[in-house]
Amino acid sequence: MDMFFKVVTFRNKDGSTRQYLHLVEAVRDGKKVRHKVLVTLGRVELLRASGSLDRMANALNRLAEKEKIVDLAKNLSVPSDRVYGPVPVFRRLWKNIGIPKAIAEAVTKETFFAYDAQTAIFRMVAGRLLDPKSKLMTHRWAQTVFWDDGEKVDLQHYYRSLGVLSRCMARIEENLFFQGKNLFTPSPDLLFFDTTSVYFEGEGPVGDLAKYGFSKDKRPDRLQMIVGVVLTKDGTPLAHHVFPGNTPDAAAFSVVIEEMRNRFGIKRVVLVGDRGMFNAKVIARIEELEMEYIAGVRMRSVWDVREIVLENRDPFEMVSENLKVKMVELGGKRYVVCLNEEEARRAKAVRESVVADLKEKLSQGPKGLIGNSAYRKYVTVEKDAVSIDGRKISAEAKYDGKYVLLTNTSLCAKETALAYKELWRVERAFREIKSFLEIRPMYLSREDHVRGHVAMCFLAFCLETAFVKALRGEAEPDDAQKKELRETLSAHSLDSIFTSLKAVRMVEVAIAGKRYRVVSEPDNIATAVFRLLGMPSPRRVTEVDAPPDTQETKPA
Repeated sequence: MDMFFKVVTFRNKDGSTRQYLHLVEAVRDGKKVRHKVLVTLGRVELLRASGSLDRMANALNRLAEKEKIVDLAKNLSVPSDRVYGPVPVFRRLWKNIGIPKAIAEAVTKETFFAYDAQTAIFRMVAGRLLDPKSKLMTHRWAQTVFWDDGEKVDLQHYYRSLGVLSRCMARIEENLFFQGKNLFTPSPDLLFFDTTSVYFEGEGPVGDLAKYGFSKDKRPDRLQMIVGVVLTKDGTPLAHHVFPGNTPDAAAFSVVIEEMRNRFGIKRVVLVGDRGMFNAKVIARIEELEMEYIAGVRMRSVWDVREIVLENRDPFEMVSENLKVKMVELGGKRYVVCLNEEEARRAKAVRESVVADLKEKLSQGPKGLIGNSAYRKYVTVEKDAVSIDGRKISAEAKYDGKYVLLTNTSLCAKETALAYKELWRVERAFREIKSFLEIRPMYLSREDHVRGHVAMCFLAFCLETAFVKALRGEAEPDDAQKKELRETLSAHSLDSIFTSLKAVRMVEVAIAGKRYRVVSEPDNIATAVFRLLGMPSPRRVTEVDAPPDTQETKPA
């Protein structure tokens, strides 16, 4: 029994014709088939003139397409839908900077593993960049990602890999440093070091690592550890260090100085650190090792600097809009005085505001002033009288917008100041590790797991640094063809770029007994990343388990 449309024509008395559109059904009557009119839809010319005929045709077409899709869906299943985009990108960079080889060489002395530690470490590093959470949550997150290695990684493998990193990370860092180097490869000539504190939740790990100390997180109530990072002058991470939470910066720096020579064979290098890193003992050890340094100086606590160096009247040399410098040599030591005039004006305005407020407070009586540190450094107390000390105000003015460096290098004042300004790379490293990578707070209870976790975060920082350099073109000569791609990406944050990569999905479908993997369309940001890294666009459709020459593909 079939239904269809039928146009019936009638002839008028004047010889003209008129046509009607019927929906009819073919009905068998004995041996004959007759058409039974189910509904008359109207005159054809009127339906056409009003647009009703086209609307009915379109509606019927949509209905037919829907029925086809419904029939197709009966034979279609979607076993999985997983994140795909970041994995090939990270895998390419992971291999480019030599981490798999470095790990493989470092763990050769380890006990035989029933799993691939490098695979588990790579997944933890990727998770730290894309979705930083606990190891349990990382394990669950990893199951939502399509991994191109085909390996199965269980939760226990992540924890075991933390132990591997704890024992082998020093060798991994050395392997990374020495890869591709020979007698003619120059050693780094400028190294930056800084430390930060990372606090623990709860009691922290058992052992000597978790201690109370000066908290840069402003959490003195929590047990903590100290983490230090060494970078080269181009921002490449070289090594990291973990110290007990009560370790002073200068003591941590002393350890690093020894390791630069012993672990990496760096004999001539300029060590750069802020004023908390250097004390007389540290400087003496650096000079004993015949190494060079650029150190920030505590201006107010060093008499020579406070009374002689800052009083020097020699003119400044212009370096940039907000930086002027001059060299002051005193007693065989070389000091560089740096001046930021914009900061000097701000400091002067703040001081004048404080002094004006102080005068108003004094007019109402001296009670409560001495306890205020902002006021105390500008007043003199004689018996019961409190007065503003003009000499203290003048003395404070000489610090406005200035900082002083001490160096034993042969660099000029300008080169010394610019080298010290590069210390921001280390500060950025800590911002990335502590916020973007969320190294804190720590919940792990075993010391080897804590050290392994920090090592994993350091590897994530290495990978993130390589990714940023690739996007900026720092790792290769300028390429005019890629300039437009870099400009496109420069308008987006690293987080938004990762979001675009994560939006590229790998969907596995099964149709009529055959399985296919379908990659979603990358947006312009993800496409730019693939092209900048010299990677082919992902295959849109691939038949699973099909021979390579019969795989069905569609261009991206």
